[in-house]
Amino acid sequence: MDVAKDILAMYFRISKEDLDLSAGSESNSITNQRLLIRDYYHAHSDLHKYEPVEFVDDGFSGTSFARPQFEAMLQSIRAGEIGCVIVKDLSRFGRNYLEVGNYLDMILPLYGIRFISVTDNFDTEQFKGSTGGMDVALRNLINGLYSADLSKKVRSAMRTRNRRGEYGGASPLYGYQLDPQNRKHLIVDENVRHVVEMIFEDCLSGMTQRQIASKLNTLGIPSPLEYKRPSGQVYNGRTTEEKSVWIQAVIKRILNDERYTGKMVSYTRVAERIGSNRTVPVPREDWIIVPNTHEAIIPEEVFQQVQLALSSRRRGGNNSVGSYKRSSIFVCGYCGRRLQRRSGMSDNHLRCPKADTVLDAPCKNVIFSVSSLEAAVLEPLRMICQIRTPSTASIGSDSDVSLERIRNDRKRASDAIARIAARKTDLYEKYRSGKITKDGYIRIQIEEAEKRKESEAILSRCDKEEQRIVAEKAMQKAGDCGPDRFKTYDANTICEFVSEVRVFDENRIQLHLTFGDWCHSEI
Repeated sequence: MDVAKDILAMYFRISKEDLDLSAGSESNSITNQRLLIRDYYHAHSDLHKYEPVEFVDDGFSGTSFARPQFEAMLQSIRAGEIGCVIVKDLSRFGRNYLEVGNYLDMILPLYGIRFISVTDNFDTEQFKGSTGGMDVALRNLINGLYSADLSKKVRSAMRTRNRRGEYGGASPLYGYQLDPQNRKHLIVDENVRHVVEMIFEDCLSGMTQRQIASKLNTLGIPSPLEYKRPSGQVYNGRTTEEKSVWIQAVIKRILNDERYTGKMVSYTRVAERIGSNRTVPVPREDWIIVPNTHEAIIPEEVFQQVQLALSSRRRGGNNSVGSYKRSSIFVCGYCGRRLQRRSGMSDNHLRCPKADTVLDAPCKNVIFSVSSLEAAVLEPLRMICQIRTPSTASIGSDSDVSLERIRNDRKRASDAIARIAARKTDLYEKYRSGKITKDGYIRIQIEEAEKRKESEAILSRCDKEEQRIVAEKAMQKAGDCGPDRFKTYDANTICEFVSEVRVFDENRIQLHLTFGDWCHSEI
């Protein structure tokens, strides 16, 4: 028995770029999309036979259809639960004109779905056997071109706002609030002004960052994250603990933040490349610094005195395993924080920074001498050298041949996927111009999809084979090193084989090896 199609899918979408460019306007906001679609629904009695169900993708680009709620809506369509889909306009449905055309021409009609785009005045009920022809195709193309140009506009708009001294964060930095009259402007949060002032005063009095953090925890003052939680503000940190505490790193960040002097400092980091979530630092001379954009909590002269005091003190860090950041491989086995160097009576020690500031922390006993930790790391590496298996011993030049074959297979598969993507535009244009039939278009699409699936499977296989060979070569290299190479601790050598060392109390550590395995050792 067929499932009754009694759902009207109201689909809403807004991307981060749309939000960023809409400054004083909310024309594309989820709220206004909802109001417009609801009004349309109430004004058209033929839609009242459906039960309205909302699907909302907030913060997802229209260039990709890999959106959680869009996929959930498709799943309901395939299950025969949806009879009609309604959007504010075609760009909310998607900005890739080929894919949008494919959904309107093929997929939705296949399931007998009625599709409505309100502001485009488009309803498939008005087109028998077609989807609006050239007008809809042109709108899709324009939406695609708009999306391609959007990222450039966003970057330009952000730089303009930076130079105007506007605050661009979704949540204010600790000690400030967003001005209700202008959310690009900061006003002092009088509830915690004294905390920021106390941190700077204590630093000038000679207290270390660790001592300041410990003092704040003892006084029961909520950390920045705990202070934000009740108001539902956004936090961009990485901790997943149920209760956040003050630690040395938080104090350091506050003491080094020039914005407390009333300046707006921006453009300090940029995306590594377009579309990447990874950021890289910008040289300080290129930072955008605008003075007197908001009320200062800390006078400029006090801030400079603090910077002088900080630079004159010896900085302790987890540098026992090398001079570069990725070599800081010792982390707390309980909270995951990088261990920090502490000066012991006769030997340097590493300790979890949380244990320094919270007396009852579960990692309070994670404190060991650097020499004992290094010895505990060396022992299992020596054992790996002694258990070199025949399979790893006979890799030799065969692995290089295999890697070359993998590279060639990967290139062929990638080229095949690129050709399929390029043919997609040509295929759609031929279909729209009537050079191929609808059945022919569907058949070719199915064939191309199968070819793409095969090429993607090859890429996946190449990745797995490469990981296996690299792991075997790492094992072989460890064996070739011989136990003598691990007689003493050399940070750069260790990092070739160990990606992370998780340190627990009870004198135990867990080594995560670069070739995908892990092992335990005793301190």
